[in-house]
Order: sequence, then structure tokens, then C-alpha cells
Amino acid sequence: MTPAQTTRRHVLVAIALVWALVCGGLGWATRSAIQLDSFEAREDQRRTDEVRMERALARMEAEIAPVLYPERARPYMHFRSYYIATEARYRSDSSDASRDILVASPLKDYRGPDWILLHFQVSETEGWSSPQLSSEARFALPAGGIPAPVRPREAAPENWFAALQERYTAPMLEQVLMETLIHSGEVEGLSAAGPRPDAAPDAESGVRTAAAESARRAERLLQMQREIHPASTCEPELVAMENLEAGSGQVLYNRETGACVQVYAPLMTPVWLDLTQDGEPMLALVRSASVETSKNCTLQGVLIDWPKLARELTEQVRDIFPEVRLKPLLPSEMAASATVRGRLHTIPAKLVAARSPPVETWGLSSGLIGGLAVAWGATLLALVAITYGATKYLTLAERRMQFVAAVTHELRTPLTSFQLYSDLLAEMPQESAEKRRHYAGILRAEAARLARLVENVLSYSRVEETAPNLRLAPTDPSNILEAAAAATAEPCQKAGKELVIENHCPRETRIETDSQFVVQILTNLVENACKYSADASDRRIWLSAAPGPGGSITFEVDDAGFGVAPKDRRAIFEPFRRGTSEQGRRAGGVGLGLSLSRYWAQSLGGVLQLKRSSRNGAHYSCFSLTLPSAPRQC
Repeated sequence: MTPAQTTRRHVLVAIALVWALVCGGLGWATRSAIQLDSFEAREDQRRTDEVRMERALARMEAEIAPVLYPERARPYMHFRSYYIATEARYRSDSSDASRDILVASPLKDYRGPDWILLHFQVSETEGWSSPQLSSEARFALPAGGIPAPVRPREAAPENWFAALQERYTAPMLEQVLMETLIHSGEVEGLSAAGPRPDAAPDAESGVRTAAAESARRAERLLQMQREIHPASTCEPELVAMENLEAGSGQVLYNRETGACVQVYAPLMTPVWLDLTQDGEPMLALVRSASVETSKNCTLQGVLIDWPKLARELTEQVRDIFPEVRLKPLLPSEMAASATVRGRLHTIPAKLVAARSPPVETWGLSSGLIGGLAVAWGATLLALVAITYGATKYLTLAERRMQFVAAVTHELRTPLTSFQLYSDLLAEMPQESAEKRRHYAGILRAEAARLARLVENVLSYSRVEETAPNLRLAPTDPSNILEAAAAATAEPCQKAGKELVIENHCPRETRIETDSQFVVQILTNLVENACKYSADASDRRIWLSAAPGPGGSITFEVDDAGFGVAPKDRRAIFEPFRRGTSEQGRRAGGVGLGLSLSRYWAQSLGGVLQLKRSSRNGAHYSCFSLTLPSAPRQC
């Protein structure tokens, strides 16, 4: 491998490394930018979903809060069909008439939302009751026995009341309320009630054990509710006991019967009850109300038709979430879902809505696309410019090396001839006049060749600095052909070529140009034809002139050689470039003739090009010079 090839390989490897490093780094930055943009898009989407979720929850809360909050705080005495009014007075003497007057509960004629089924209360001493139902309601068919498809239409409050009696006792409902309070995280350090590790009960102590256990549960439940809702009211003991149905047998007579005692009736807690065979839970608001002097408690509550309430709430937010449902949060799920997305505050349920479709990886923002396009465009443009500059510099360096080699080679021949024939002339006898003239002619020819070489090099060096000094004058194409024939007569004779002149221009044809430059161009073309068609069997070279379009004149130089390879049609007009054929390599020269000729042609306002020959089997051997009739000086 030559040093030039090694240098080219090193330069190309360095360029490839630069491309790899820059594109790799920019690719990594692009990937990071895309990931960041996707993350920001997902965050924007999440924030949008959160805002939509908050709107939906606020709308649902606004729908149910005005109904449920008054129900949670409903006075305890309303759960009896008739209760004792503590502030009643006789009109005659304004004495206390509370023990003689019963007031009908406002719940007897309750008119509320259709998803509130009934109000109830239950205790171990008095059992189940509802101010909205008669005593025969307990004999109705439980709602759980009604088939699910027709249950919303057929089940009446009596059926749901019967289902409550069938499924739950007072201790069981206490247990549900206690578990809900514990798992809600609002109380700490308490656990569900259970039997104490006493000795095994016998038949005589069974009743006492059950009563004591009930009292312990009531006390524990009361303690839990006091931690959450510490409010209480003070009412006469007998009135409170009667209104709560707490049972007279459990009264602690530590005070006078008319003494004021504390009645604890906290806010109700939402709980889930299992009242059907298909496992669909029903919502209820339940609390444990008790009198300070009683060992037992009374459970009061409101039963809610959860399927109907859920449908009404979801319909309220269909415009926000087309696909949405409400999922009950059971006691075991409450602690884990304390801060869960979509949880309602009023009831233990979670709003489950279909999320927005995930952001596509390539769903990039317009700003990022524009920024990446500019970054990649600028980077690729810079890399292309660097690559182009490096390759052009490398090519120029190679051409300079080729130029130096070619000039050195071209100079060696005339200098060697000078040295040889000078020595011969110095040693030749005086009487050999004929040989002297022959050697002097050879020296003159080599001097002319050396002068042309130097002139070409100097002309090329002036190309980039100054424009040629044109001397435009009207002339006849025949004069140009004759001058070119005279200038190329000796090269044609040495190459054994016959120059055929053809003038197809009318006699009166005139053009305004610099004849010297035109003759120089044609001379270069004819000399090239002599060199590159040396092996052609047809020894003719055609130099012709013919009228062209728009009053122009076209000069052509054609030969019978194999012409220029198609791949070299453009390269041969570049400086220091010659054809890649074997004939081109053997012809010699520095590769400046065609480059200078095209430059001079352009300076004259003309065009020099290579085309297929009509005489030579369509080979690329015909050079055409087209000049305007009156060019502008460039």
C-alpha cells in the first residue's frame, strides 16, 4: 500500500469515527429528549386525569353530601315510631308534660331520595324496629330471596327489613361497625371484641357470661365512637332510656329517675352489609347510641340501595368519564386505600374510570420535533461540510502530488534531451553541419515543449487569481481553422496523423472573439487527439466548424480512437486528471490542458464538452467548442 493510500485510509477512518461519535452522542441526547418529552406528556396526561377525577368526585360529593350528612347526624329519638318530647308543657300551669305526650317520628312519613330504603334500630333487649314499618314487616319475604333481575322492581322496604333481621343480629351488626371503625384508621389500639380467656363456662354462668360480653362490646364500641365523635347530649334518664329502647332492666339507678344523663349518639359510619345471595353489598349508615347509665347500646342506621345510588352517581359524571363505575371498599381494603386515587369521602367507595390512552412513544411535541430537526440538520450539515472539506483537501493533496510527479516527469524528458544533445554538439566535429542542424532542431522542439509546459502551469496558477485578458475582434471561422492547422502541423506529423479541415460555415460568417484563445483551445484538443488515438488504424483527425443555434459557431475535434471511458467524461475536465484507460496512462502530460481549455471557453462565453462521435461508432471521442457570435468579456 502506497503512502497516499495509507493517508487516505487514515483520513477516512478518522472521518468515520467523528461521524460515529457525533451521531452517537446526538442519538443518545435525542433518545433522552424523547424519553423526557414522553414523561412530561404522561405527567400532563396524569395531571389532566387527576383534575377530571377531582371534578367527578366533587360532583358526586355535592350530590350525596346534602342527603347523607343530615342522616348521619339524625337525632336518636327519631328512630322510634313515637318518642317522648322533653320540652312538652301543659298549657294550664306550664308543668312538665313529657311523660304524658308522645310525638310521632318524622321518619313515619319520610320523603327522601328513592335510594334511601328505610331507617332502623336494633338492640339485644328490644330487637329490630323501624319507624317507617309496622310490626308485620318482619314476616315479609327477605329481599335476598327475590331474584336479582327483578329485585330492583319488586323489593319493598319490608323485604329489606326482613333481610336485615334474617342476616344480622345486634352483636353481628356491632361487629361489622367495629371492624369498619378499626380498618378506617380513625381509631388506634382497639381490636374487635372477643371472649375473655376466662374459665370454661358452665350451664349456670352461661347467661351471665353472655350479658357481660354484650356489655363489654357496648363499652368498647362506645369508646371507639367517642374518639371519633365526642359530642353528646344531656337528657332525663327515663326519657333517654325510653326513646332509645335501651331496656329498663339494664338501668343503673345511681341517680334520681329525672336526673340528666349523657346520651351518646355520634355521627353514623358508612358500612357494607351482605343482604343478598348474589354477594352484591348494600350500603348502610350505622351508629351505636347509648345512655351513660346503661350497660347496653342501641344500633341505629339507614339502609341505602347501593346499586341505584351507584347508577345515579355515575350518570352525574358521564360527561367527564364515559366509562366509569363505583367500587365498594370493604373494611379490609380501607386502610390500604386511605389515599387511593378516586376515593369518595362520604361513603367507602372508589371511583374507577377508564384512563386516557397512554401517550405514544413517538407522539412528540411540535417544539421537540422542531428542535431535534434543527439539531440534526445542523449537525449533519456540519459533518457533511467537514467530510467534504477533508475529502477535498485530501483530493487536492493527492492532485498536487500527482502534479508534482507529472511535472517532474515532463521536465525530465526535455532536460535529458538538452543534456544529451548539448554533449553531442560539444563533441561533434565542425564539419558535421547537417547533424548539428538536426540536433539544434531537436533542442528547439524540446525547448518549445518545455515552454508550453511552463506556460500551462503558469496559466493554471493565474486561473484562481485573475481573469484572462481577452482581445475580442471580429474574425472568420476559416481563419481560426487555418491558424489551428498551422499550430498543430508538427505534432500531427510526429504522430503520423492527417488533420482534415472541414468548414461548413457560410462565407460571410463572422464571430467576435479572441482568436488566440480559440486557437489555443483547438491546439490542445488536436494534440490530445494525436496522443490518445495513437493506436487507431484510421490516422485521420477531423477539425471542423459549423453554424450553431442563435448565430453561434461550433468547432469540433474528432478522431478514430476508442475515446474517453464513460465514467471519465466529467473527471477529465478537472485539474491534474487524465483518463483511466491504458492509452491515457501511456500518453503522459500533467492533466491541465482540458481544464484550462474549458476555463478559456467559459471566459469567451462558450461551452466545451465531450460527446459521442458520429464517425467513430458512438465513442466519446468528439470534443465540441461552441462560441457565441458576440460574447461578453467575463
